[in-house]
Amino acid sequence: MKQLGIFVDRKTLSNAEQLNALIRCRNVVESLGHDAHFIFPVDIGKIPRMEALFIRARTDPMNITYVAARMAELHGIPVIDDPASIRICGDKINMYSQLMKKGVSLPETRFLSRSENSVERVTELFGTLGTSLILKEPSTSFSLRVEMVATIEEFFRVARRFIKLSDWIVVQQYVESRYDWRVGVLGGGTSLCL
Repeated sequence: MKQLGIFVDRKTLSNAEQLNALIRCRNVVESLGHDAHFIFPVDIGKIPRMEALFIRARTDPMNITYVAARMAELHGIPVIDDPASIRICGDKINMYSQLMKKGVSLPETRFLSRSENSVERVTELFGTLGTSLILKEPSTSFSLRVEMVATIEEFFRVARRFIKLSDWIVVQQYVESRYDWRVGVLGGGTSLCL
């Protein structure tokens, strides 16, 4: 019997759907004959007693989830999301740059700096990438600060908010999909694709 820690931040539990997902996760772990333990930030000292850690909270290199991931890593405990992935994915500019360098297929993506935020440049982006664009503030996680815009006016309304948080905005071509894709990495290799 293995001990799986599920690291949870109460801020992540904002609706019944998220709570039900956690309960289903625990039930699956227990149906496989293992023990599942919910670990909240105040319980972070319990991580070294776990044999694996699954982080089900907003991952950001500047918050407690990163500390939990590092603690697991330092104790040789397999962890999803691992600290390196949190660092990369916590900076969408870095993440998309890495994906592009490796030739990973993804929607057309541009990085717009604060100084490039002009009517001419935005008009060019709509002309190149299409009439609906996805804007992302680079430090986003859990799909926060990700918005679709269809007009130049909407673009500037969203960009004004995002530019207050970052000098850059990720601008992507909108590709319709019924899926909200997630890719899991463990030990430097892809372990799951949802």
